[in-house]
Amino acid sequence: MKKLQRFLVCAPCVMILAACASGGTGGLSSRYTRDLGRQLVPTLEEAVMKVWAKDNWHVQRQENTQTRVYWESQWRPFEPPVGAAVTGPTDARMRIIIRGRGMVAELDGGLQFRVTFDGEYEVRGGVSTDWRPAPVPDEAEDVFDQVFMDMSLEIRTGVRR
Repeated sequence: MKKLQRFLVCAPCVMILAACASGGTGGLSSRYTRDLGRQLVPTLEEAVMKVWAKDNWHVQRQENTQTRVYWESQWRPFEPPVGAAVTGPTDARMRIIIRGRGMVAELDGGLQFRVTFDGEYEVRGGVSTDWRPAPVPDEAEDVFDQVFMDMSLEIRTGVRR
């Protein structure tokens, strides 16, 4: 009976630990995603334009509807990390996508959007000449981190104006 009790206590713990251990991407995701929170379009639009212009990101596509906002940058060439295998990628590229979906109408008639910042990373060469998603290397993550932090700061200061 005591062994059964131990088993009934330990089995769920082991399952929970296994689920937690496998829940992350382990750094193997081709997408970098961060939350920019709830934003109004004018504040967000100003942040995108200022930060992207400063960092030389160019808008490829932009949409702004009652239920959705979307900015997509052009792909930017990126040097694949040094030390890749001989048959590894020869070219890499990255881009930024800002997405928001309508959440709450403000008293002044504006609409708040729940906004995410996504960075995408692709490579080609090695096994294929086609572009394909690849894990985001630390160097590319540093670039995405910097743009995300600049946008967060611009949004915070834009709200205070």
